[in-house]
Amino acid sequence: MSVEKIPLMFYGLVLAYFMTGCPPPVEELPEITQVDGDGIQAGIVSNQDLPINPEDRKDATHRIRTALIISGKNLDKVEKCELRGKDGANRVFTEKDGLMFEQGGTALEKKLLLPKTIFAGAFTLALLTSFGEATAQVYVLQGEKGEKGDSAEPSPSDQELLAKISNVDGADSGLDADTLDGLEAVTFASAADTSDMEAELTARLDSIEASLDTLQSMTSDLKVSLPTTGNIWQNTRFLRTSSADPALPEGWSFYSSGGSSVTIEAVTESPFYKGFIGPYSETKPPGSSSSPEAASATSPYWYGVWNCGPRISRWGWGGMSFNLLHLTISGDATYTLVYQDHSDLLVGNHAGRYHFRAYVKILRGEAFGVSQGAGASSLIVTKQECDAAPEGWCLLDGSFHGSNTAAVMIGFGRPGGVVTDLEVLVALPYLYVENPLWRDK
Repeated sequence: MSVEKIPLMFYGLVLAYFMTGCPPPVEELPEITQVDGDGIQAGIVSNQDLPINPEDRKDATHRIRTALIISGKNLDKVEKCELRGKDGANRVFTEKDGLMFEQGGTALEKKLLLPKTIFAGAFTLALLTSFGEATAQVYVLQGEKGEKGDSAEPSPSDQELLAKISNVDGADSGLDADTLDGLEAVTFASAADTSDMEAELTARLDSIEASLDTLQSMTSDLKVSLPTTGNIWQNTRFLRTSSADPALPEGWSFYSSGGSSVTIEAVTESPFYKGFIGPYSETKPPGSSSSPEAASATSPYWYGVWNCGPRISRWGWGGMSFNLLHLTISGDATYTLVYQDHSDLLVGNHAGRYHFRAYVKILRGEAFGVSQGAGASSLIVTKQECDAAPEGWCLLDGSFHGSNTAAVMIGFGRPGGVVTDLEVLVALPYLYVENPLWRDK
C-alpha cells in the first residue's frame, strides 16, 4: 500500500464510521506468495530488487515463455495487472499488450498470460484493485543464457551464409542436406518401382487364389473317391414293421421319461406323401395332386418330365423303394424320441463325431432334434427353418460329439424340455461316424 494513499483512505474510514455508526467492511488486498514460470520454482524476494544483470542472477527463478503461475490469496479480487520494467527500458506491460489472467483459476492460484512482445529482464509484478495493490519482484528469462560471443559482428545475410556453406559442401563434408534420416535418395522406391511392386504383388495374390481353388478341387475329388461310410442305423427306409408292434418300424423303439402322460405314434407313409418326391414319368399321371401339400400315395404331385422333385430328381429304377416315418408326440413328458441301440463297438477321440443327415418336414410343433441319449437336442431344426425350405422339407445335416459306446441309444424326436405336440415326417435318416479312432461290429 503506497504512503500517499494512507491519509485519504484513513479519513474515508473515519467519516464512514461517524456517518453509519458502524465500521465499514474491510477489503482484503490480494497477496502473492509464489510465482513460477517454466524454470525452477522459487519464493518471492520481498522488499528488494532482483539483480538486473543475468550473470549475477544465474539461478533466476522465472524462466518463462508464455505465462506466469501466481499463487497467493484473494487473487479473484484483482481488477488488472501490470509488469513494470526495471532494466532501464521502463516499459510497462498492461492488458492492452496482452497481459491478462487466463479464464478459470481460483482465489489461490491463477495463470497470467504474458504479451508476445515480452523481453528478458527484471520486472515488478503488480496486481491492482480499487483499494490497493500487491507487488512482487520477478525476473523474466526466455531461455538459458548462452556463452558470450567473440565479437559483435552483424549476422551474415542469406547469400553470405549460402556462400560459406558451399565452400565445404560435398562428399564427406558432414552435411546431409541431400539425405532423409541419413539415407540417400537411391534407398527409396520411385513411382516406377512402386508400380512394379504392385504388379508383382497382384501376380502373387492371383497365384495364391489359383492354388486355393486347386486345393478345394482336390478335396472335393478326395471326398468322391473315398468309400461311403455305412449307416449305423438299420431299417432306415422303414419298409419292415416290428413283429411285436406292427405300428413301429422294425429295429426302432420308443422312449419317454418325466411328465404324467405321453403318446407316441410312428407310422409309415408313401414317399409321395406331402410331395417329398413325385412320380418319375414323361407325362403327368391321371389323378395327380394340384399341390405338393395335398399329395398322397394315390394322388402324387407331378414335378415335370422325368423329374421327381428338388430332393431326389431321379428315382425308381431297379426296384428301389422306401417309406417316410410319420412321427407324432404329445403329452408333457420331458424326453420323448424314437431310437436304436446300434451294435457297433466304437472308440473315439476329440476329433470323432456322429454325423446325422435326413430330410424333415415339421407339420406341427416347435422343433425336431437328434442326439445320443434321451435329450434329442445335439442337432435341432425349427419349424420356421423347415417352412422356409422348398415345400417345407429341410435337410438336417450336421455332426455332434458322442461317447465311446456300444449298444447305446441314438435317436430323434422332440428336444428335451419342449412340451408342445410334435408331428413330423422323416425321410431316409442316415447316421455314420466321422474320424473314429476304432470301430467294429
